Amino acid sequence: MQCRSRHLASRDIGTSLYGMGGKMPGATDISTSLYVRGGIVRIIRLVFFFIILLLGLSFAVLNADPVKLDYYFGSWQAPLSLLLVTAMTLGVAFGILACMGMLLRLKREVGTLRKSAQLAQEEITNLRALPLKGTE
Repeated sequence: MQCRSRHLASRDIGTSLYGMGGKMPGATDISTSLYVRGGIVRIIRLVFFFIILLLGLSFAVLNADPVKLDYYFGSWQAPLSLLLVTAMTLGVAFGILACMGMLLRLKREVGTLRKSAQLAQEEITNLRALPLKGTE
């Protein structure tokens, strides 16, 4: 069975794993609704986001000393934390650009495969509708 959305999938998991209408054994309705709707995952992501944000801010405060960056056409002086964040951002941007060709090719292939699967399904439906020979 293929679910079309994450919400439906989590609801199906909750009801199928725990039976009893999706209630976990010994759980209250509030914790069950958090589990089923993905609320706990959302809270954990939020906590990790704030931990990373706090670590990044403390890193920026500890590395606020100016650093001179010499490049071929001139130089630039900026805080070390800003230069590191800029370097990481450029690395992520170049990584995404490097993957775009493969990603677009795979998306095109998925579209082609979906179209051929749909045609095959239509053919199966048409073949099932045909009467069988000798069964009159």
